[in-house]
Amino acid sequence: MESAFPLRSSSLLFLLLLPSLSLLHPPPQATASPLSETKALLHLKSTLHDPSRALHSWATLHNSTTTSPCSWLGITCTNSRITELSLPRAGLVGTLDALDFSALPSLTVVSLRRNFLTGAIPAAIANLSGLVSLDLAHNRLSGTLPTSLATLSLLVKLDLSANELTGEIIPAIFANWTRLTYLRLEQNRLTGNIPTEIRHLSSLRTLRLSDNQLGGPIPRELGDLKSLVRLDLNSNNFTGSIPRSLGNLTRLTLLCIEENQISGNLPPELGNLVQLGEIGMSMNHLTGSIPSSVGNLSNLYALFLDTNQLSGPIPDEIGGLESLELLVLSQNSLAGPIPPSIGNLSQLILFYINQNGISGGLPPELGKLANLENLNFASNLLAGSIPSSFGNLTQLNILYLLYNQLTGPIPHELGNLGNLQTLILSNNSLTGPIPSSFEKLTQLEVLYLAFNQISGSIPSYLGNMTTLQSLSLHRNQISGTIPRELGNLVNLTDLIISDNQISGSIPPSLGNLTNLSELV
Repeated sequence: MESAFPLRSSSLLFLLLLPSLSLLHPPPQATASPLSETKALLHLKSTLHDPSRALHSWATLHNSTTTSPCSWLGITCTNSRITELSLPRAGLVGTLDALDFSALPSLTVVSLRRNFLTGAIPAAIANLSGLVSLDLAHNRLSGTLPTSLATLSLLVKLDLSANELTGEIIPAIFANWTRLTYLRLEQNRLTGNIPTEIRHLSSLRTLRLSDNQLGGPIPRELGDLKSLVRLDLNSNNFTGSIPRSLGNLTRLTLLCIEENQISGNLPPELGNLVQLGEIGMSMNHLTGSIPSSVGNLSNLYALFLDTNQLSGPIPDEIGGLESLELLVLSQNSLAGPIPPSIGNLSQLILFYINQNGISGGLPPELGKLANLENLNFASNLLAGSIPSSFGNLTQLNILYLLYNQLTGPIPHELGNLGNLQTLILSNNSLTGPIPSSFEKLTQLEVLYLAFNQISGSIPSYLGNMTTLQSLSLHRNQISGTIPRELGNLVNLTDLIISDNQISGSIPPSLGNLTNLSELV
């Protein structure tokens, strides 16, 4: 998964520094003339489809080819020479084949992102020997990465993401990019391994290779990139274990390796990455326990370890991550109790541990999670009663406690959860009546209490909960009649009340439920 937080500040910083980067690394002495620059751009224009007329200003006066293009849209000049070509989101359609790169030797910045460019990246782009930034992201470029890119030794930023590039990353491409700080190749169709030569990118701060078809092991040489701040390898076919050398990347704020075929344990060395804000390792084959060293990551706001084969307890040390907002440990083989220290995570918004083997009771300390919006503890071995302190979770939108071994009555205090939209307590051993306090749950859309031992009658006030879309009271010990007030629930699509001790006839008012697709 990709995090938006670190990107905004880094992108702004890069834009602020870009002019100074051009001055620090000036291009070689230009040999082409202003006339040849003008002709090159006009020739490119003649081959592009420009439905939004972004290139309308690209014209000469009275057929004079001596007119300077420095006033044209998207063109920036320094000392009357073209240094920047920037036309993002211009709606341009066509290829770059017609552009004579040799006629534009002073170019330091090329940004044509979010157009409709097709075809291959021309090998002749190597003629732009002074290029500092190349951004062709979000087009439809195809073919392989030209090896000639390796000659662009002054390159600081390269973004070719969201295209249709194929083939392998040639090791030689990394040979001269010692100044490169920003490399984005995600959302393409690249195959093969990450070359070990990536260790030469000693200035790299951002590396995003997600959503490709890359495979093989994650090279331990990534641990040599000591300047790295963001590493995103999501949605590829990487195998093997997580290199311990990643523990050397002490500046890292984002580490995403989700949706691969990574196996082995989580290295304890990850605890060295004290700047980390987000860890994403979902949907792999990770085994072993969650290392206690994760408790060192005091800046962590998101921890995604779901859909693996992790075992052992939830470390008590996680309760020390006071910046944590998102904690997802679902679909593993975790066991043992929920640490009461989790109640210290005052910033927590989402907490998922469903589909594990978590046992013991629900700690009352969870009631201190005042910012919690989503709580999913479904399909575990949780026992005991639902703590009354859950009534303090007033920001809660979703509460899933189904498929556990919970007993006792439903706490009256759950009626305080005025923002609750989904409440699923099915498949437990809960007893007693549906609390009268539920009348206050005016935002509720889904209420599932099926497969319990709930008694009493169906409350007539349920008819006032007009946002309700799905109501399941199946397989309980509910008695009495069906309240005619249920006919007010015009948004109801599912009403499942079978296998109870309900008597009497079906109220005619249920005929008002025109959206009903299931009545059992």
